[in-house]
Amino acid sequence: MINNSISAIILVLFFYARSLHKKNAEAHIRWMYIVMALDLSLVGYLAIFRNALGKIDADISLLLVIHLCFAISTVLLYFFMAYFGTRLARGKEEYRKKLRSLDKVFIFTRVFTLVTSLALSFSK
Repeated sequence: MINNSISAIILVLFFYARSLHKKNAEAHIRWMYIVMALDLSLVGYLAIFRNALGKIDADISLLLVIHLCFAISTVLLYFFMAYFGTRLARGKEEYRKKLRSLDKVFIFTRVFTLVTSLALSFSK
């Protein structure tokens, strides 16, 4: 349950960082990198120290499959968003539209990664 609490805090920090994009672009960029690093560190911790990937076997539940789809999508989207965001920060405006589109998908996948993780915790 502590992992879900940490994940929720990271999600709150993500929304805070996201809110800064019009007010303070430099702070927005800095906070987004911090949030990405925290979230990817949590994923790494779960994979390495909690053996999250080792718990997957042939008899996995539909909820776990859904959770894995959201979680993997979220991690992949981080890399695309970091790439597009870095290009946009360097003044390449053509990446703004792509980043906005990815942002909508990312919010959906990140929120539902947490929701499905909570559902898995309570279903045990």
